[in-house]
Amino acid sequence: MTKRRRFSLIAIGALLAGASCAPQRAHDDPILVDPKAPEGMVAVPGGPFIYGDAAMPGSRPRRVHLRGFCIDRYEYPNKPGAPPMVGVTWIEAKALCAEQGKRLPTEFEWEKAARGPAGQPYSYGSRHDPQAARTFSLASEPGYRTGSYLRCKSPYGAFDMTGGVWEWTANPFKPGAKEISVRGGFSVKAPKLTSRAAYRAAFDRASKSPELGFRCAFTPEGRLLKPQDPTKKEEEADDDKEQRPGRLGG
Repeated sequence: MTKRRRFSLIAIGALLAGASCAPQRAHDDPILVDPKAPEGMVAVPGGPFIYGDAAMPGSRPRRVHLRGFCIDRYEYPNKPGAPPMVGVTWIEAKALCAEQGKRLPTEFEWEKAARGPAGQPYSYGSRHDPQAARTFSLASEPGYRTGSYLRCKSPYGAFDMTGGVWEWTANPFKPGAKEISVRGGFSVKAPKLTSRAAYRAAFDRASKSPELGFRCAFTPEGRLLKPQDPTKKEEEADDDKEQRPGRLGG
């Protein structure tokens, strides 16, 4: 079985698996609502957002609370006009983020950064636009540079979260799986569906695919606010130590 066919089979499984793999539970931890973004990153304030997409079979959209965080404005190396770094394993991507005092974003964080608080289906808006992002040819083909699609900008200011390369996240595709959930890429056979920001696919953590890159996230210190009434039908994501405040490395 070729790598591309294997990936296609795994990606199709994302439609059936939905968005249930990310860890979550309601609790009383404070939510970071006013993060300060370091240079080269964008701030995503804490609070609710729509996670999941009714357009995909098996996905259950719901309001989820997240602590505030920051995420790189561009795919690594986070420099506009540079080609994204690809062909790195999950462990290597984590290490490259850690060198800067950062980490990989959780699936919850990645999706909120891409879709905004209202949960728009594409990072650039509510309707599929084949000219707004790199969804017509593979990112490994010559010419792709981060930030070159100026309209492909999320509500929080992050670029290229639709199309381009797939991006590693911190979460396994499902509990106990060796495959890691990746976001933000697309399939040339179904770009309208697979480039939706809530679409999930999976790569083996040892994969060095030329279509696979990453961006880093960071949890800074900021203003804290208690969650809303826990009796309300909303969920607060618990991303454990991945979301703890940290300090950027030099």
